[in-house]
Amino acid sequence: MEYLCIIAVNLYVMISGYYLSASARPFKMAKLLHLVLVTLFWSWLLGAVACVFLGTSIKEFVLTGLFPVLGRNYWFVTDYVVMYLLSPFFNRLLVCINQKQHGYLLCVLGFFFSLVIGAFDPIQLVGGYSLYWFTLLYILAAYIRKYPVSIKRRSYALVWILVLLLQIFAYSLCHALHLDFIAARFFDLNYNSIWILINSICCFMIFKDMQVKRGARLIKFLAPLTFGIYLIHINKGIVNWLFQELLPIKDCVDQTGWVVFLYILFFTVLVFTVCALLEKLRMTLYECFTRVIDIEKKILNLKIVKRFNIDQILD
Repeated sequence: MEYLCIIAVNLYVMISGYYLSASARPFKMAKLLHLVLVTLFWSWLLGAVACVFLGTSIKEFVLTGLFPVLGRNYWFVTDYVVMYLLSPFFNRLLVCINQKQHGYLLCVLGFFFSLVIGAFDPIQLVGGYSLYWFTLLYILAAYIRKYPVSIKRRSYALVWILVLLLQIFAYSLCHALHLDFIAARFFDLNYNSIWILINSICCFMIFKDMQVKRGARLIKFLAPLTFGIYLIHINKGIVNWLFQELLPIKDCVDQTGWVVFLYILFFTVLVFTVCALLEKLRMTLYECFTRVIDIEKKILNLKIVKRFNIDQILD
């Protein structure tokens, strides 16, 4: 199941790169500010809860939770913020190169960032938890947008299924033969694994131009909540308490395969639902608060913020 889900991060970055690369002015200070404020809210609130009720030291909270973006409390947010800040510069570069040069750039990055990471890790990508990896995904998504190909969805689906089966079979075989070092290096679950990258591309191409009719309202309702759900359930102050103490996940370890699957499915839906309700509550309260004091507007009107205009720098 994790082989299916691990592509989510790659897809999120690819979707961002696909749309940001289409804009001449992709950077919007208001969007960056909103993202940072939401991150600060959940980091500070959950950090305070962890300090008061879970015994987290104030020193630990100050080092990571007080400045979550700079302290890398959420690695994804930190790398995404930097990527977003660099997006206008990426676009300037990509506009100046042709398809052949763009493809060559992807080949170089793909070789060092993904293809050889089983045997080596020359750029120190740490399994894809890296701005380097986000850069490759951004450039890849831009290539897909600029140079579309006419390949049927069923072909991408077939490749996706075959690669998934290959991963599962090879990983299981390596464990059966006690070749765990090969399984860990070549078939482990890393964002920048060549297998995970192939699956990410296939999934992206399958759904890229799909017109969703059924369930569109539900998707529109849930989509704005997903970032908050991520910030809540993976917060360093509560994550160990949530998954090791509150939820009896470890009780299902000795169960049979289907029971484990049902346990995981139940806890996934439960955590997602509770976090979605909490984020929806925050959004509602924030909307009410901004009617009284629009803090984002006040920050955006500060002279120091107005001077930080990447579009003016590039003009």
